[in-house]
Amino acid sequence: MFFAVITENSVTLWYSKPCIQIVCHVASKAFVEEVGTFRQAEWKPDCSMLALMTSKRCVVFMRKELDLSVQNHHCLYVQQEGRVTPIPRHNINGILDSDSVPAYKLTVVSHLVLSAPISW
Repeated sequence: MFFAVITENSVTLWYSKPCIQIVCHVASKAFVEEVGTFRQAEWKPDCSMLALMTSKRCVVFMRKELDLSVQNHHCLYVQQEGRVTPIPRHNINGILDSDSVPAYKLTVVSHLVLSAPISW
């Protein structure tokens, strides 16, 4: 459904079909100086959080949650074909299926400095 792309100082969340950028979280210069640059990411099995490993032996935890401030049923994009509006279909998470793109936000929850190096 979605995937994340990381750079040294940002995390971008993309929806896979259609391929649309949902949100981009850019870390402040002060935060990057404190924790290091992002090197690798791993999703929590239920995809509700993302763990980012950094260059300074730190793990940054980010929460992915529905952005309730967005109108239109919390969707960024709703595909409408023809004149007849299709009946919305939901998946097991309650989010509309591929006819729409949900609005998510990424929030840094915490970070943890490790005493040992992280192996890639």
